[in-house]
Amino acid sequence: MPRAPRTQLITLAASLTICGLALSNLALAFVDSHLNEISVPVEDYADGRATLLEVQVSLTKAEKKELKLLRKLEGKLAKPAKGLKSDFKELLLGAKTSKKLKAAGVPMQTALDEAFGLAELALGERREFVQDHLDLIVNLKTRGKVQRDIDKYVAARNGADLDVTNDQRAKLLGKAEVSITKALKRAEKEAQKVVTVSGGALSMPLVRLRSGDNVGAGGARIAIAAESDSPLAGASVIIPPSAIGVAGGVRITIEAADDFVAGRDERKGAAFTLLPSDLQLNAPVQVFAPFELETGDDVDALALFRDTGAEPEATLDVTRNPNGTVSAEFTSFGTFQSGLLAPPEGAPSGSYHVEMFTVVHSVETSGVSASQERIGIIEQDYNFRADRTGRTTSGIAPIIFRSTSAGTPHHLDGFSSSLVGSVDFTWDPTTFGAFDVSLPIQGTPVTASGIISTDGNVLSFSGVGSDFEFFAIGVRTEAANAVAADLDGRWLAIELGAHMQDAQATPFTTEYFSSFTGFDADSGLATLAYHGSGETFETDRTFSTNAVEALHGVSDTSTVETRSEDFLVFPSGQIQADSQRRRGWLNREAGILISSHSDLTTRRVSLQIAVRQPATNDHTGFTGPFRLSRIDLFAFEDSPQGPRSFLDVDVGTGTFVGAALDATVTMSNVDRATYELFGPPPITSIAWTSSVLLTTPTPAPFAFTLGLDTAGNHRPGNVDRWYGVSGNGNVILTSTPGLGGREMRGIGIGLR
Repeated sequence: MPRAPRTQLITLAASLTICGLALSNLALAFVDSHLNEISVPVEDYADGRATLLEVQVSLTKAEKKELKLLRKLEGKLAKPAKGLKSDFKELLLGAKTSKKLKAAGVPMQTALDEAFGLAELALGERREFVQDHLDLIVNLKTRGKVQRDIDKYVAARNGADLDVTNDQRAKLLGKAEVSITKALKRAEKEAQKVVTVSGGALSMPLVRLRSGDNVGAGGARIAIAAESDSPLAGASVIIPPSAIGVAGGVRITIEAADDFVAGRDERKGAAFTLLPSDLQLNAPVQVFAPFELETGDDVDALALFRDTGAEPEATLDVTRNPNGTVSAEFTSFGTFQSGLLAPPEGAPSGSYHVEMFTVVHSVETSGVSASQERIGIIEQDYNFRADRTGRTTSGIAPIIFRSTSAGTPHHLDGFSSSLVGSVDFTWDPTTFGAFDVSLPIQGTPVTASGIISTDGNVLSFSGVGSDFEFFAIGVRTEAANAVAADLDGRWLAIELGAHMQDAQATPFTTEYFSSFTGFDADSGLATLAYHGSGETFETDRTFSTNAVEALHGVSDTSTVETRSEDFLVFPSGQIQADSQRRRGWLNREAGILISSHSDLTTRRVSLQIAVRQPATNDHTGFTGPFRLSRIDLFAFEDSPQGPRSFLDVDVGTGTFVGAALDATVTMSNVDRATYELFGPPPITSIAWTSSVLLTTPTPAPFAFTLGLDTAGNHRPGNVDRWYGVSGNGNVILTSTPGLGGREMRGIGIGLR
């Protein structure tokens, strides 16, 4: 079978058959080392076989010929090589001798294969040393000249990798050696020019040596060859000049070690030890460790770990190199391994699918009496990096809007489903399971408060800007493929939304609704069937602008969900239902489904959070504390009734502690925005004002009797909020039914 062609240039950091003294900015002509090793396997075979033939009492004619050819080959191989080129000539001699021996040369193949491996190793090492010099050269014309020699080298290597005879393979590898040596001489000459012009700012590459070689005051790079069969291929250490103060130098070794990256951290490469471990260094060294990431890995969590004998130390201050290594500086030797640094428990990390419910009010400031209310969902992925920065991906934003003005018909409704761009953000952990995230929204920097589950699979954050509020829920991206059966079962669901009714009509109504309901998912029928055990509560704000009556009226209604939706589950974990009006994401490990529903034609949008909850839920072990995140919309009117209406939007985080029958809710912060619409009917003028209160007093802890039914729900009459516990006991969902005369709509989630 033909060998696979070499399709990529080798750039991994590895050892080179070049050694000699090296000064910081003075290049000395390279001197070949590790010579005469390529032909050693063939020479050993020839000597052993010839010795066996010589001790025989009588030889056949064929055996006499074999002995003569072997001794002749030995004589030529015994001459010391003056350079790498000589070694490749000897390789060709061995291949030709094997060919002349015909059937008697077959046993020599094992020795030839070993010699070919050593030859390819030496070529790969030289190619890497060329790259060290090429990295200093910025002139494109000069780089092009070096690259042409490299291209000839690659062509010869590719040819040698085909199914060719031994002597053809040796000839092609010899051509490769000529080309790469020419490239090295040219690159070395041009790199020296760059270093000289830099006036000391740059220095020539240090010589590359192999593990076990001696390093003196000139420094060197000790490496495991990239083309070796070692799992440590690519591991290396750059020892700068004067780092070693030992007279005569020190023998530096890279040895395999036991894996030590464990626990929540994930190893991504083999461990190795730099010896001697007690070597005193006069300057920091740069350690390079090989790594290999898998699909879904957070590259920003890639770290270089060092075994100190106690708890491993990890540094994120690393460089990810194009050659598949990660590097960092250290002041002493030790044991090293690449890996992914796990975030602290109770802190976000990696990518999350996020659904964000937004409420925006724009007030005309040019003297025109007009305003606009926009409510919608922003769907994006958020990537939380280990260095406490992050970036959102581009996403979609289905939005409904209602513009209000003094001119007839006093309102104009519409919708949009636009794309939103990516933004960078920063985040900081505050306490266990809580964090702040600062991101620009509509060009305004906003700091939001967030919570996250201990395992990091679910997060929620909310905030208030100058004219907007938002509540976001996200689940961590999963790498494994999802299937429809992952959605099978019974789910508890909460939902918050808005419906702008009566387009181009008066009076007109804006409806806010919240649900505490649930559905059964049947993957066989591909349906989400709402089982009618919960309710949807609606608050209608009706604006009468064409008659002499109160401007604002509020009414409450409730309905039972009994509808069904067809659903699809994609391998990414994305969910679509109701003819794609519902879109969302499933995290199977957490047992949570987040989704948004957008019917832009009827101007109705909502955000839903669902958790697995069997009809009979063993919640005997249900205890807190849970970290809370929630949003509430509170619509109310003048009292006594008058021509003025208000909408309060509250977002905040807190804690929920429940044990036995007792529960206490403590909100750590509540940010409130208040919007006012004023004008006596029939409207000839209208005024819209807004005030954002970011420092509202923290509510006092609220204690109540918690009575969970068999499913794990708390739904007594005449209370502000209902609660439901997931089947695994790790998530609380809360919805605001608005009973008892409070026209409040809201949802929230508790995580532990």
